[in-house]
Amino acid sequence: MNIWDKVPKDILKQCSKLTEARIFSSEVIRTIKEQLLPIIKNHKSFALVFAGSLGRAEALRTSDVDSFFLFGQNIGTKQKIFAHNIIKKLDNIVSQSSIGLRLASKGAFSCASTMKQLISNIGGNEDTNETLTRRMVTFTESDGISSGYFFDSIKGEIIRAYLNDLAPERDRLPIFLINDLIRYYRTICIDYEYKKNKIRKPWAIRLAKLRHSRKLLYFSSLLPLFESIRVSSKNRIEWIERQFLNYTPMERMIILINKYGQRKHWDILLHYEMFLRYLSSEEKKKKLNKLTFANRDNCNEYIFLRDNARDFRSILLDFAQSVPYWKENIRNYVIN
Repeated sequence: MNIWDKVPKDILKQCSKLTEARIFSSEVIRTIKEQLLPIIKNHKSFALVFAGSLGRAEALRTSDVDSFFLFGQNIGTKQKIFAHNIIKKLDNIVSQSSIGLRLASKGAFSCASTMKQLISNIGGNEDTNETLTRRMVTFTESDGISSGYFFDSIKGEIIRAYLNDLAPERDRLPIFLINDLIRYYRTICIDYEYKKNKIRKPWAIRLAKLRHSRKLLYFSSLLPLFESIRVSSKNRIEWIERQFLNYTPMERMIILINKYGQRKHWDILLHYEMFLRYLSSEEKKKKLNKLTFANRDNCNEYIFLRDNARDFRSILLDFAQSVPYWKENIRNYVIN
């Protein structure tokens, strides 16, 4: 069954931008796969990972393409040349008229990593913010292409690296993963403040994303981990893997709302829909990019997104606390 069939029809009817984004994201990735797979098919330990809106199946024609490379082995000159050629080809593909996107600027999603870098030192001195970001987005909100099943195996390896505390079979929550997810979300919040205050990057859209897409990612990853305590310890690891291998952040939320939510909790989708509508407007984005922090309360676009984010946060919190054992675990592992 299509996960989106679980959404009440009257709610889904109001979510035209979410629907448009899913269809567009699928078409973009299909086009990229058709043109790049013949080139990468002989590279068995390589994946092109799509993060950000494209990875979440929320890309719009105003979106950037966030991507990075993952290699199974060390990155040498040959791999660097290969990656450079792929990024040039990818830039040509996404900028063609049928897609009309552009690659994101350099950052955590612009270079290459190896699996060893992502999973061999979790929490250690070499686990940088950039490594943490790539690891987290790979299994929580990414899509990708590779030869064979390498991309899916990457996600599985990352998840299993976090679930050692559940093997051998133990009747407990994946506390290691929960703690690192909390660390990642806090890192995103701190990174926003740094970029706003220290290096003076445009802040308003970045803040809107922090309050909407980042918060959705956090809740849609944390709540399934709390929910896993309801799964038999024998099947818990496999169940957690399935949530993150098969579903986008919004789909994970839909599954949980369908199971536990009240009618009001479907407003989560409606508030997110309004956020996407604003991001789809080039005019609104330009105005927000020029907005100074001091003048924020004089900008209608900022005020709307701020108020929408507050309502979005309130309904997310209401939903998270409506299930008793989620509420207990929020107190035990998020607050205490």
